[in-house]
Amino acid sequence: MRIHRSIGSRSMCVEMLEFAARHHITAQIELFPLSDINAALSRVREAKARYRVVLQALDIGQASAGVEGTRVDINTFQRSKL
Repeated sequence: MRIHRSIGSRSMCVEMLEFAARHHITAQIELFPLSDINAALSRVREAKARYRVVLQALDIGQASAGVEGTRVDINTFQRSKL
């Protein structure tokens, strides 16, 4: 059995993001400060995390002031710049 997954074309993704923005649809996450990484990992390992767990390296004020940081999505272990 072969299962094919597709997230859609680039234009479909753009349309979906525009729809979400227009209707104020946001991702549901659990946000943990980086200092609570062990608690965040425990929630993931115990299957208690709802949707996504996100570690926040900086507070929002620092990030909006242009201070670089890293956001870590521990469900996929991918890093991206804030």
